[in-house]
Amino acid sequence: MGELPRDDRYQEDLTVGFGGDEGYSIEVEAGSLGTWIFRYRCGDQPVRDGGAISFWNDQTNVPCAYLPQTDDPGGWDYVTVETDGDAELELVHLARTYKDNRFCEVRVVRGELRHADEVVLRVGAGQPTAAPAYSIERINYYAAVDHAGDGTWTYLPYCVTASIVPSPPAKLGVTAPSVVGLDESFALHVRAEDENSNPGAAFVGDLRVSLDGVELASASVAEDDAGIVEVEGLHFDRLGVHRLTVTSGDGSLSGTSNPTRCQVEPGERVYWGDMHCHADYADATGTAEWNHDYARNKARLDFYSLTDHIYSTPGWATGAFNRPPVLDVRKMWEELQRTARDWHEPGRFVTFLGYERTPWDRRRAAGDLTVWFMDDDADLVIEDTIAGTIEAVRATNGRVFIGSHAAQRSDWQRYGPGVEDVMPTIEISAMHQHAEWYVFEGLQRGYKFASVGMADEHAGHPGYDVWPRFGQGQTPRRPFAVRSALTAVFAPELTREGVRDAFFGRRTYATTGDRILLDVEVNGEPAGSEVSSDGSVDLRVAVHGTAAIERVDIIRGDRLVHTELPGSLDASLAWSDPAPLAGETWYYVRVTQANGGFAWSTPTWVTTADGATDAGDLPLWCDVIWPPAPADRGPDARAALEHAARVFGEDPARFAACVQIGRFEDYRGSYVLFRGRDGRDGAPLHVHLYDGFPAPRLYISRGWADFGWGPNGGSREELPWPEPTGEWA
Repeated sequence: MGELPRDDRYQEDLTVGFGGDEGYSIEVEAGSLGTWIFRYRCGDQPVRDGGAISFWNDQTNVPCAYLPQTDDPGGWDYVTVETDGDAELELVHLARTYKDNRFCEVRVVRGELRHADEVVLRVGAGQPTAAPAYSIERINYYAAVDHAGDGTWTYLPYCVTASIVPSPPAKLGVTAPSVVGLDESFALHVRAEDENSNPGAAFVGDLRVSLDGVELASASVAEDDAGIVEVEGLHFDRLGVHRLTVTSGDGSLSGTSNPTRCQVEPGERVYWGDMHCHADYADATGTAEWNHDYARNKARLDFYSLTDHIYSTPGWATGAFNRPPVLDVRKMWEELQRTARDWHEPGRFVTFLGYERTPWDRRRAAGDLTVWFMDDDADLVIEDTIAGTIEAVRATNGRVFIGSHAAQRSDWQRYGPGVEDVMPTIEISAMHQHAEWYVFEGLQRGYKFASVGMADEHAGHPGYDVWPRFGQGQTPRRPFAVRSALTAVFAPELTREGVRDAFFGRRTYATTGDRILLDVEVNGEPAGSEVSSDGSVDLRVAVHGTAAIERVDIIRGDRLVHTELPGSLDASLAWSDPAPLAGETWYYVRVTQANGGFAWSTPTWVTTADGATDAGDLPLWCDVIWPPAPADRGPDARAALEHAARVFGEDPARFAACVQIGRFEDYRGSYVLFRGRDGRDGAPLHVHLYDGFPAPRLYISRGWADFGWGPNGGSREELPWPEPTGEWA
């Protein structure tokens, strides 16, 4: 909708405000507290008795409030409406879900709104509400008016906008290539971040790049750089694994890069990407351009796919929930084709045309699929059912392929045998949850997939979403989720063919956003292989972390067969299975870092002719209680947890049986960990309370450890729960 001149005081008008700033276009600091104000002014046409004003926004997942209410003036997200005219108003609709873009409707129940009468809607009129923690290009707000009360809605011909911008710089994010050649020139990506880890904080000044205390380079960040710079011309003159440190000229900001392995002549390199992301075509945030720009220039991804939802067959609307206007699939497909083509740059940033298949009969289908195309101008390949889509993809002879989606339980039988020829990957981590259980289900059924981390990004931060509000712990006001996931691929070059071949060759591993270097060999073959054994199974594992490596777990079949606790940035281990199982079984490695980051190798399938027939009394793959309580659990944070529960609309009794384990640090900040039984159903539960922000933040997950336990968060019936010793260990 185009903008119209607004200097005519006789026309309808709309403004937006937050935290004292009000107008047609405002900026709001990420994570700040304030009250949203929407001010509608009536024009020449009155709004009569029975008429109404409906307020909309066009960005799903960024509502003004996650649970608006009119019952408790002192509570969170309290909503009021008032007018300076004589009409009597009533709130007849408040959004009850974060995907309801029509977040509020005000009806005239007596009298009428006349020329120049104002209607003021306040969201967060009691306790100030928190702005989104992540930056957003812009949120467009609209008003629709039913002047006569006859159900005929007229939209104001313009929108007002709020942009969520980073707060002041608090740290530096530093991304380096994971593999470089000896004396090979490379660039270092440095971004000023705010306290919420939003790139693009307003930093201007000098930077120093050093290795082991020796300065290698310097750079300057100008105002036009928007807090992000590429430091070029760097090289390593010695082999090994290196981490670069960057500090600001005044020493107030600093950051350390991910590990880089320097080799003589790398035959293959490690590239990072996210192939499952959404934009505002359907139910996510940010335009296609914004999302591609963020992936390439802020998250510094190597490969990326924007896979927005298609809910039905071609020719139908894409089902953009209740945001007007509904977009036709064919128009959406043209836009996805264009952006994939325009942003594709082999060797620097590889894009894939794609979409997510979301059938309306989801509960009877095999779950969602992501579908990727090797050609920018490919026609849409889709059928009414998951099985039909798989067969249509199979008929393309490798020009289209599929990934499996871990957001909810799948009906594996609908995939059919041999589906790996078109569906090479399975998500082990997404922003919704860590989903190791999902991969385990597929392994049990005999599928051989490459493990990948794909965020299912909905917040416009592909590749680097630190505070997604998509938590699976379920509170009335949606809790925060895990950090966005990443996929690492081993490939000789950064091309579409290189990424595709890595997927089908199972040369991948998954992380929760940390660019961990992970190398696994089984009997001399890389992870993802199928290996025959004469009775010995020997694993070699090398890990180079972005934080101290707390655990390295080896899983064989459904059992945890070996654990080491390095406690260092770099770790290597050699382990031989003392009792390999007869027949075929799988081995994979799970890495846990001190900062809460995880990495999972793709499984390796080993066939042993002579071996044990019973796993014995080894613990299950999920039988882990982590982290252990420190000697000093810190000051009692029970009152803070109860307050946070109320902020999220939850009854504090849900967490009454949870015990404070201690205070820990991860990349998002300092948090207090609670662990215990869920007061709603008795299932194991752990809660991260981040209490260093203007408003408390909760991350809630099932199980004793954070690597993902149970479909949709788990229940007591799905898996046997181990019982910790002591005070919840």
